[in-house]
Amino acid sequence: MAKKKIGLPKGLLWYKYHNMWEKFFEKLGCETICSAPTDQKMVEEGVRRSVDEICIPVKIFYGHCLDIAGECDYIFIPRYWRVTKDSITCPKLITTTDTTEQILKDEFPNKILTTTINLKIKSDFASFFLLGLKINKNPLKVMRAYREAIEAQKEHEENLEKKFEEKLSGSGIKLALIGHEYNLYDHYINQELIAELEKQDINVITSDIVPKTIGEEALKGKPSIYWSYEKEIIGSAYWALASEKISGLILISSFNCGPDSLLYEQVLLEDSGKPILSMLIDEYTSKETIKTRIDAFVELLTRKVSLKDEERNRQFT
Repeated sequence: MAKKKIGLPKGLLWYKYHNMWEKFFEKLGCETICSAPTDQKMVEEGVRRSVDEICIPVKIFYGHCLDIAGECDYIFIPRYWRVTKDSITCPKLITTTDTTEQILKDEFPNKILTTTINLKIKSDFASFFLLGLKINKNPLKVMRAYREAIEAQKEHEENLEKKFEEKLSGSGIKLALIGHEYNLYDHYINQELIAELEKQDINVITSDIVPKTIGEEALKGKPSIYWSYEKEIIGSAYWALASEKISGLILISSFNCGPDSLLYEQVLLEDSGKPILSMLIDEYTSKETIKTRIDAFVELLTRKVSLKDEERNRQFT
């Protein structure tokens, strides 16, 4: 019997959970097919199928789904609703399963495979167990697949923490790059932002590698945040503002993202004395625009660090 082919669009929460998803389906005897890196055709297709008000990560996600729809039996689009009992995810993550199904229904009907993660109603295990039974009727095999998937996700998160420690102990000017993983790591839409910074000898510490415990500690005494993933991101931002090792911050978000625009404003109002660059991206963002703003910001950071070093040297002479 041929293996079922499960498509994983390389967008949105793929950047956070793909290790877990790939392991889960692999252990159920499926073959996973990831879409290619974002390119111009995907962006154009996604934009064409979307309404203007939708943010660019969702438009790109549609393009990725269309890219692999013909190559797989199902496209996996989970509905991550509540990943903690006292918070909710962004509406785009809750509704993308439905909107993508509408986009695909004429050309690729009945293509979406989904499950709902809502910890206020049932456990993460229960959601994936019911999903697994749709693919493999052996409950023991489904349980083992889930256990190994959780281990894969745990290992991924431990590797991120190790990377954080390495980056923090590294040399050079340290800059915190704050944003959702799909904005940080989709090199097409952010026009190689991280690579551009690293070319200029900037030690980039992305918000996703900051341990959750550190972010939670930094949020103590701050206004409550109702959105789950934004809470993680803003916790990282507050840590960066308070850390003596971080010289500046870049806040990257997609145009029309409501939660980011509200919470980034909260960060910008903090009186930390550190340079902060707020950068919006959309389908029209060009490499020249990114480079021009990065060049100016890095020059500002370099001057500020040099002045700080000179002041420190004067104190010891």
